[in-house]
Amino acid sequence: MPRLNERARHLLGLFSYHRDAPLVARALRVSLETLDAELTSLGIRAKAYRLSRGTDAQMPRAAAVAAPSGPPVRRRSREAAAPPPPPSPEAKPVEGEEAMLRALLAEVGPRRAALAERLGTSGGALLARFRAAGLERELALRERDLIRALWSKHRASETKVAAELNIAPQELRELLVERGLSREMEAQRDRLRREALRRRWPRERIEQVLDR
Repeated sequence: MPRLNERARHLLGLFSYHRDAPLVARALRVSLETLDAELTSLGIRAKAYRLSRGTDAQMPRAAAVAAPSGPPVRRRSREAAAPPPPPSPEAKPVEGEEAMLRALLAEVGPRRAALAERLGTSGGALLARFRAAGLERELALRERDLIRALWSKHRASETKVAAELNIAPQELRELLVERGLSREMEAQRDRLRREALRRRWPRERIEQVLDR
């Protein structure tokens, strides 16, 4: 009978899960004697106790339940999956430009004339290349240090400093303004002039004239 078969399947399922008759009786809230009598009346007593002593291989196969199914799930195959975007090609050129400019700066120093000759560009275009490579600050700092060293070496002589940088004196004055060194270099020149005026005549005065 359908009702008995449904009840039998339910009891066998409990035995498959608990694997112990007292636990099944406790789950059903009946005594062990009542459970045993029901198993006997359904003709499944021996099968139920075999399940409680057996292995998973002896468990009854689950039957499909008739119920409305959900919408079908479409799974995309690996071949149909969109490929990952390629890496940006802009990273390597920027890194290569930075390495090249850094090496050139170490080789010839922060001398604009030499850099312009090697790179084939000058003026604003030269500074723009260093700015694009992230080296604008490094160029400015090294250029200031070089100008200070040459200014001290040549005792504030614009002509000699400009000649060593291979630029015109007017370009040197513009460079001092651009790098914010005009007042500092002028103060150093005034100090050197005061020291020269305190020198004794004639040997040191002659050296002063020769240093001009």
